[in-house]
Amino acid sequence: MGITVDKGADGIATVTVDYPPVNAIPSAGWFELGEQILAAGRDPEVHVVILRAEGRGFNAGVDIK
Repeated sequence: MGITVDKGADGIATVTVDYPPVNAIPSAGWFELGEQILAAGRDPEVHVVILRAEGRGFNAGVDIK
Protein backbone atom coordinates (compact mmCIF):
# COMPACT_ATOMS: atom_id res chain seq x y z
CA MET A 1 0.00 0.00 0.00
CA GLY A 2 1.26 3.49 -0.81
CA ILE A 3 3.50 4.61 -3.64
CA THR A 4 5.77 2.05 -5.28
CA VAL A 5 8.24 2.27 -8.16
CA ASP A 6 9.25 -0.59 -10.42
CA LYS A 7 12.18 0.21 -12.70
CA GLY A 8 12.60 -2.30 -15.50
CA ALA A 9 15.77 -3.02 -17.46
CA ASP A 10 13.99 -1.64 -20.55
CA GLY A 11 14.20 1.97 -19.31
CA ILE A 12 10.58 2.08 -18.15
CA ALA A 13 9.75 3.14 -14.57
CA THR A 14 6.23 2.40 -13.36
CA VAL A 15 5.01 4.50 -10.42
CA THR A 16 1.96 2.88 -8.80
CA VAL A 17 -0.52 4.51 -6.41
CA ASP A 18 -2.22 2.04 -4.04
CA TYR A 19 -4.43 3.54 -1.33
CA PRO A 20 -7.54 1.32 -1.15
CA PRO A 21 -10.41 1.46 -1.63
CA VAL A 22 -10.54 4.45 -4.02
CA ASN A 23 -6.96 5.81 -4.03
CA ALA A 24 -7.62 8.89 -1.90
CA ILE A 25 -4.00 9.88 -1.25
CA PRO A 26 -3.06 11.28 2.19
CA SER A 27 -1.18 14.59 2.30
CA ALA A 28 2.21 12.92 2.87
CA GLY A 29 1.49 10.57 -0.03
CA TRP A 30 1.28 13.51 -2.46
CA PHE A 31 4.79 14.59 -1.48
CA GLU A 32 6.06 11.01 -1.84
CA LEU A 33 4.41 10.71 -5.26
CA GLY A 34 6.11 13.90 -6.44
CA GLU A 35 9.48 12.78 -5.10
CA GLN A 36 9.23 9.38 -6.81
CA ILE A 37 8.27 10.89 -10.18
CA LEU A 38 11.07 13.46 -9.98
CA ALA A 39 13.60 10.78 -8.98
CA ALA A 40 12.57 8.62 -11.94
CA GLY A 41 12.89 11.63 -14.24
CA ARG A 42 16.42 12.35 -13.00
CA ASP A 43 17.58 8.74 -13.54
CA PRO A 44 19.55 8.61 -16.81
CA GLU A 45 18.57 4.95 -17.29
CA VAL A 46 14.84 5.79 -17.29
CA HIS A 47 13.36 6.89 -20.62
CA VAL A 48 9.64 6.51 -19.82
CA VAL A 49 7.66 7.06 -16.59
CA ILE A 50 4.23 5.44 -16.32
CA LEU A 51 1.85 6.59 -13.58
CA ARG A 52 -0.77 3.99 -12.72
CA ALA A 53 -3.11 3.03 -9.89
CA GLU A 54 -4.30 -0.18 -8.29
CA GLY A 55 -7.93 -0.76 -7.42
CA ARG A 56 -11.21 0.82 -8.48
CA GLY A 57 -10.24 4.36 -9.33
CA PHE A 58 -7.22 6.20 -10.60
CA ASN A 59 -7.40 8.87 -7.87
CA ALA A 60 -10.23 10.04 -5.63
CA GLY A 61 -8.37 13.14 -4.43
CA VAL A 62 -6.95 13.85 -0.97
CA ASP A 63 -7.77 11.70 2.05
CA ILE A 64 -8.91 14.35 4.57
CA LYS A 65 -9.19 12.02 7.58
